[in-house]
Amino acid sequence: PTRAAPRAAARYRVEADAGETAVSTLHHAIDERLGRPVTLERFRPGALEGVEGAARIAWLRGMARAGGPHLQRVLRLDLDGRLAVYEVVPGAPLGELLRRGGALPADLPPRRLARHVLRALVGPHQAGLAHGALAEAVRLEPWGATVVVAAASTALTATPTDDLRALHALLHQLGAAALPPSPDALPSWA
Repeated sequence: PTRAAPRAAARYRVEADAGETAVSTLHHAIDERLGRPVTLERFRPGALEGVEGAARIAWLRGMARAGGPHLQRVLRLDLDGRLAVYEVVPGAPLGELLRRGGALPADLPPRRLARHVLRALVGPHQAGLAHGALAEAVRLEPWGATVVVAAASTALTATPTDDLRALHALLHQLGAAALPPSPDALPSWA
């Protein structure tokens, strides 16, 4: 596994690599101080600089403040160490399920999934933030669905309307009955 930034190494033990984005590397790690698993996102040099970097920092800070049910928590931002720490959200991405042609678990019908995703997005949307890549960000868990914040590379250009359209498209792919005729018919509070 790749080593975390030296500043974070004292607190986080990297267990395994978890993937890469255009601007960061993700790691499965253990928070040594609290004894719990976390997800580390280590940003590449320059990823937090310039106009795009400032937008990424504002987005991360906004998501950390937004919080709420069904939204992955940002536990720590160490901008000097180019590191974000998130709670671990188990489960497979919804997009993976759709690519395999699978169905939602019986105890998570499309309407309940939609409610969970909308609840996760209320805080960010009220703050003018959007996620952008819902198919890969929605994790299916035994108790429902959670929207993952880590590695949201499209978030800087997305709008809340984009999120609602993406949710509408996901529900359509899942064959949700009684879907609103358009994403504009989804609740405005989301």
